[in-house]
Amino acid sequence: MSVSFTDDVATANAAVLLMPPRSKREVLEAKPRGSVVTLPDGTPALFTDVGLLGAVANAEIFRRSFDAMKGQKTLSVVFGMGVGYAVRELRARTQGNILVYEPDPALLRTLLEHGPTDLGGVHVTTDLMELEAMWPALTNETTATLFITQGYANVFPEELLALRASIQKLICDTEIIENTRSARFSEWIGHMAQNLHVLSDTSPVTALSGSLEGVPAFIVGAGPSLDKNIKALADAKKKGIVIAVDVAGSAMDRNGIAPHVIVSLEALNLSKHIASLSYIKDVILSPSLTGHPDCFRVQAGHVMPFFEALGPFSAVVKLADVPGVIVGGSVSTVAFSLATLFGCSPIVLVGQDLAYSGASTHASGTAFDGCKVQKDEAGKHVAFTYNETITEVRAESKLGAAPARDPMFEVPAWGGESDVISTASFNAFRLWFEIWATSMQGHVELVNATEGGSRIAGFREATLADVLKSLPDTNVSVDDLATIAKTKRPPLSRRAVARFFDSQIEATTRVERRANELSRIARDARAVIDSEKPAEIVRAFDALTVAEEAVRAASAKVPMLSGFLYGDTAKLKAAMPDTNGMDMRQEAQQGVASSVDLARVIAKGARALRQELERGKRNVRTESPKTPRQQSRKSSCL
Repeated sequence: MSVSFTDDVATANAAVLLMPPRSKREVLEAKPRGSVVTLPDGTPALFTDVGLLGAVANAEIFRRSFDAMKGQKTLSVVFGMGVGYAVRELRARTQGNILVYEPDPALLRTLLEHGPTDLGGVHVTTDLMELEAMWPALTNETTATLFITQGYANVFPEELLALRASIQKLICDTEIIENTRSARFSEWIGHMAQNLHVLSDTSPVTALSGSLEGVPAFIVGAGPSLDKNIKALADAKKKGIVIAVDVAGSAMDRNGIAPHVIVSLEALNLSKHIASLSYIKDVILSPSLTGHPDCFRVQAGHVMPFFEALGPFSAVVKLADVPGVIVGGSVSTVAFSLATLFGCSPIVLVGQDLAYSGASTHASGTAFDGCKVQKDEAGKHVAFTYNETITEVRAESKLGAAPARDPMFEVPAWGGESDVISTASFNAFRLWFEIWATSMQGHVELVNATEGGSRIAGFREATLADVLKSLPDTNVSVDDLATIAKTKRPPLSRRAVARFFDSQIEATTRVERRANELSRIARDARAVIDSEKPAEIVRAFDALTVAEEAVRAASAKVPMLSGFLYGDTAKLKAAMPDTNGMDMRQEAQQGVASSVDLARVIAKGARALRQELERGKRNVRTESPKTPRQQSRKSSCL
């Protein structure tokens, strides 16, 4: 088979891009789609069967749109290479990495064979799995900025949604990795083991996925601006579903309004606060399965849990037969993700300040009412004072004391007439919402009716009163939602949940045995390194390779183990010495020593996880007490 000139050019260009093997192979094997053309103004674009891609209407305005990026170190993700306009502008202005996701390898092939490229050194992938694998090496930040090349959003809407979901998960994952995973992941999995038995008593809230197409959702946060429009939420209940974050529950109670759903994330144990709500037996309580078990002891009208969309929970996805929820680090992002899963539109934010407009951190009547914030004298930080509730729940958790101060940022305010004070965590949450908005454009109507706090790009700003005027009544009830969920995904049988625990316990036991075997073989290999007997050394290292693969294969069948071991394996990695400058024997000794340490950590972790799973299985055998609402229904049926 002959090789054409264009093949040579494409191969040479692909070699200077930082492309993983699978993507490079897909691009070089693809047949070109369309051609690079020069437009009347002299600028290039891709001319394809679906129209022009990557064209720029006004080059000067396009360049100026990137000026805000000057000097930033955030990871820039570009959806669609086009002819490389966005990549060139980002490379000229930013200090961070650039990652291009090209949804169609054929389009990139068209560009690469057109002529010599000036895009060398840019990270490019055509595969979301490769993108997720590349991500940790490209950023240690908890933020990323998404750019969409002209024309791609209309041609590849599903690919854009998939990319958005991956970025959301990765941003969340990065934040968790950097801030809490080492310390908390084992605790989350322990909680999940204790809480999984509830799946035999109730349906997950995510069973409502796709069931509320076109139903408005009002996501109620606890920001200070909630005071302006909380009374209007009584009318919002008639127009759609109201999903409130746990901390905002008492503010609604104070105003005589019950939401449809209260969402609780794992970070703090707010079970006492939630149990005190006067309407709690008339709503859906949706706590995370990774949350404190006390949240599942609250006698709510319906307890319908969710779990996070994280790799270690993949076995739970199969058990529950519902998707995980993409979490952006706050309970408000959980509520928003649930609304998108349900198919709701419009999705309306209320009380989602993501900034400090005044001296209060939270709305009146919320669990954290009374917490205050102010600029420090230098104007570079904000200082906090806290109420007794937040001090108490933080002390009971492993999060430690709340921060006394944070670096300060000034961001555009809701309405755009001024700036408001914000913090790094708020900025991360805002970006999370903005990435969703970018990818959901044209699919779901997004409205920021907070009436205060910060502006969120991609959300139309309107008062809650104006939003409500335009919506008809739907009168969705809490019981309607619970019935739909139960019909779509009934509670699991106790036998099914018990079998799940049995399979995980058996698989974890197998990992422990394989890890102990690896430890023995690694010690044997260490003993023969200095023996000057090549044949024995080869046999020992062959056995070591087989044992390591056996541990990997066994561990793959227990997805929760990777999260459970995260903290210990991270410490091992950090303590591992640099092998540069070592000779072959020293490097071999270090490799064997690392295998011994890793085997010890895996065996210990597998044993501890097995104990958590056994504890969880015991919960399955215990009948859960029925709530008063459940008891009364059973009696009325009789």
